[in-house]
Amino acid sequence: MFRKYLLDYDWSICAGNWMWVSSSAFEKALDCPRCFDPVKYGRRMDPYGLYVRRYVPVLKKMPLKYLFQPWLAPRKVQEDANCIVGKDYPERLNDHNSSAKDCNSKMDRVRQTMTEHVRDHCAPSSEQETRQFVWLPDEMALGEKCSGDDHCEGIAGL
Repeated sequence: MFRKYLLDYDWSICAGNWMWVSSSAFEKALDCPRCFDPVKYGRRMDPYGLYVRRYVPVLKKMPLKYLFQPWLAPRKVQEDANCIVGKDYPERLNDHNSSAKDCNSKMDRVRQTMTEHVRDHCAPSSEQETRQFVWLPDEMALGEKCSGDDHCEGIAGL
């Protein structure tokens, strides 16, 4: 399915990135539910919504404030944007915060059971290399704010 529909499908890159965003890559610096929220990351990587509006045309008229989480848009905003969540755009699949917490808990248990069985493996040479790969700012500690919220007035209160 992914091979058929992804715009930029590449098996090795996709597999690596899925391990990264699921925090199953066994690298502390890649514990992404601690730093990777798809909504916030989307805002940070596409702060004006140009990519989303181009490749997800049903969201083209959605105000930037709701572009990365249209399920939060009031019904009137959805109607004005011609994008009714559940009809024109799918309902939210899951709550990132609860899923991230669950994933962290499970991965921590796996790590605890495997600490004496760690083998040499291909890995980033440093946390700095990892931060550069995923475009995290140097001064941002793991778990801190990681978004383009400043581009949307009042969005922090959502």
